[in-house]
Amino acid sequence: MTARLTSVHLHAAAATALAALGRGALAGVPTLGLLGRCAMAGFALSTARPLHVTPGGTFTVLLAGGIAGALFGLLFPLAARRLPRGAVGGAAFGLLVLLVASPGIRPPWPRTFALFTPAFVAYGLLLARPWRSRVR
Repeated sequence: MTARLTSVHLHAAAATALAALGRGALAGVPTLGLLGRCAMAGFALSTARPLHVTPGGTFTVLLAGGIAGALFGLLFPLAARRLPRGAVGGAAFGLLVLLVASPGIRPPWPRTFALFTPAFVAYGLLLARPWRSRVR
């Protein structure tokens, strides 16, 4: 027996994708954006580089965190059923997102990953929380 896609299925898929984008963006701004900005500052301070924090630069990083969060949020409905429940599943999703994003993290030093990992774990925890009642 083959499954037929109906308008109900398509509507449900579109609603899930839209919710994933929105929730991903909302989770990404404070975690990937704000905590990412803090990680950047930590990197500058720990490597004796000048710290340049401007309102425009901070806004750009927050915006980038929201956009990245929205895109990574699309992965959550696909992975949620395979993740453990609770905080462990959220943290695991955050680490999965870090793994996907790791080629873009520069410089690829252990210190950089140590500074950015908490932001990604926090993203997974924040994103996973509101989905549990909807996805499971």
